[in-house]
Order: sequence, then structure tokens, then C-alpha cells
Amino acid sequence: MGIILFTVQHNFEHSYASEGRQWDYDSGAIEGSSFLILPRWLNWFTANIAYHHIHHLSAAIPNYRLIECHNEYPDLFSDVTRVKLSHIPKSLKYILWDRRAQRIISVAEYRQQTNHAA
Repeated sequence: MGIILFTVQHNFEHSYASEGRQWDYDSGAIEGSSFLILPRWLNWFTANIAYHHIHHLSAAIPNYRLIECHNEYPDLFSDVTRVKLSHIPKSLKYILWDRRAQRIISVAEYRQQTNHAA
């Protein structure tokens, strides 16, 4: 379960991804990690993994302060993709990195791209 929760923090429809030399730190945090909508008890149990986007902006923020930070700066995090528990099965389809578009895509999108290129 923990691996799945961690995976959907980065693998969702059109999540940002880039090569090391082109990596943009802020885009990686805001567009490349998600805000997982979890029940309060599951946030506690997972040490607030749902607020992973904040961790990417500053790993120095301890897990018990992530919710407070998220609530204090709502405008900063308004563009972060929200993933509900019901979205997890769909998010698990996004496993390939499209280097040209600098995003995560599904196998179906990849097949569609290769069919159009042929």
C-alpha cells in the first residue's frame, strides 16, 4: 500500500518529468508531485505523505508541519494536481516518461504517438 501511495505522488496524468540537466526544481514540486486527498487518520498513519509536493519544495519542513504549510499558502499550491483515493487505479497507468514533452504518459498514449508517427 505504501508503494502505491508513493507512486501516485509522481505518476499521474501528464505529471512533469525532465532530464537531470533540464530539471526545474519548482516545476518538479508543483507539476511533478501531487496532493493526495486522504482521510485524516490515513494522513497521520502515513506521516502526511499526501503533502509530498511541499516536501519537494523544502525537505527541511518536518512531516508534522506539512499540513500547516499547505494551509498557510493556498495560492502557492493551487496548481498542484489533487489525486483522490478513487483516482489511484487510473494514476497507475501513467508509467512512461515522454522525454520530448517532459511529462509522464500512459502506455496507451505512447502507442497512440507511435501510430501517428508511422
